[in-house]
Amino acid sequence: MESYYYKIRQSSWGIYIKIDWDIFTFTEIQEDYIRVDDGMFLDVSAVHITTIQIDYLILGIKLIAKRILDKIDSNIPLVIKIINLEFNIADYQHEGLACAIGEGLAIKFNIKMPDVSVTFDSSKNKYIFQF
Repeated sequence: MESYYYKIRQSSWGIYIKIDWDIFTFTEIQEDYIRVDDGMFLDVSAVHITTIQIDYLILGIKLIAKRILDKIDSNIPLVIKIINLEFNIADYQHEGLACAIGEGLAIKFNIKMPDVSVTFDSSKNKYIFQF
C-alpha cells in the first residue's frame, strides 16, 4: 500500500488529504473498475465516496496517466485501487483529491506532475485550482 499526504496552506486554513492506494496489473477487467485511460483503471470499491470525489480522482490520474504509461509497459493494464481517504471536512475541497492522487503517483513513478496553479481567494474563502 502506498500513501500520500497532500497539503496546501495559503491562508488561515488549508487543505490536508491523506490518500492510500495499491497499484496492480490485471488480465481480466472487473465490473467495478472505472476506465481512466487506455491501460489505466480506477477501483474505488474499498471506499465510500461520492461521484464528485470519483471525478476528481479521475482528473488527477488523467493529468499524469500518459506519462506513467509511457514509462512502463503499457500493454499491461494498471489498476489504481483507492484503499482509504482521510481529510477534515472543514478543511477540504474536492479539487485537492486530483492533486493528491496526481502528486502521489508522480512520486511513485518518478515523473513530473504537470503544474497545477493553486491560489487562495479570500473574498470567496476558497482555493482556486487551475488544472
